[in-house]
Amino acid sequence: MQEIYDHHMRQTGAASHTRSEREDLHRPLSPGEGDLAGFTRDASNEIEQFFPLLPNPQMVLYVFPHLSAEGAPVPGYATAFPMYPVDQYALPGEVYQP
Repeated sequence: MQEIYDHHMRQTGAASHTRSEREDLHRPLSPGEGDLAGFTRDASNEIEQFFPLLPNPQMVLYVFPHLSAEGAPVPGYATAFPMYPVDQYALPGEVYQP
C-alpha cells in the first residue's frame, strides 16, 4: 500500500517530502491522548439533537360531512398536509434553539 501511495504522490508531483520527513511528522494516537469530547455521545448528551429537524409547517384542511359515491354518509374530518414534501435536517449550530 505504501508503494502505491508513493507512486501516486510522485505522479501528481506532491512528493516534495521524503519518506523520513513524513515519518517525522507522524504522531501516533494512543488511548487517552486525544480529546474527543465534542465528537462522541454519552449518557449526558444522548438526548440532545445534533441535527434538529427544520420547521415544516402544515396546512390543515377540513373536509365537510358529505355522501360518498355509493351514497354512504361520511362524517366531517380534518387532515393536515406538510408544506414541503421531505423533512430536512439542519447542520449543528444552524438553527437557534433557546
